[in-house]
Amino acid sequence: MSDAHSFRFKPALLRGAQDWVLEGSDLRTPHDRFNLNLVTETRFTEMGIKRGGVIRRLDLSHPEGKLSIGVTGVASDTNVQTHADLVGAILARLAERDADIPLIIGEGGAPRVTMFLAGLFSLLAAAGLAIAVVVGNGRSNAEVFLSIGVLAVFGLVIAVRYWPWRSMPVLSVGMAPALIAAFKT
Repeated sequence: MSDAHSFRFKPALLRGAQDWVLEGSDLRTPHDRFNLNLVTETRFTEMGIKRGGVIRRLDLSHPEGKLSIGVTGVASDTNVQTHADLVGAILARLAERDADIPLIIGEGGAPRVTMFLAGLFSLLAAAGLAIAVVVGNGRSNAEVFLSIGVLAVFGLVIAVRYWPWRSMPVLSVGMAPALIAAFKT
């Protein structure tokens, strides 16, 4: 597969369109060229937003660093679908070279730790507020405790979701066609 495939999409609403060209193992980004033969690991992340919105990113790790290809928008938008096509084409090319290249699913590193700390802080704030209410006036105010409960549940969900010591699901790039089909539906 050495024929060139072009992909044009806006990575975010207020950003201009970018052109990506995949030709063989050569990926031309809007700023540079990238050799897919150097990729040692891939990571795919997706975060849902209200009203069908998504933030998606494919990271390609190589000896000199990392190339990130992201998009933000509504899942049914042509920009998000074109990004999915680009991600699918890149993963297919990687699978042709070595189907066992790891494809890690989910956020890692500093963003994951930051989200975990935000959840932990919410839990601690809820506990501190509950103690302050009980000690401060001695009465239980249902509205106050409902708000504190919501804060605690939010913190617990975020802390558990981004627990930094939990291993991430790892697939191989050979399974990429199933992944791409799943986020095109």
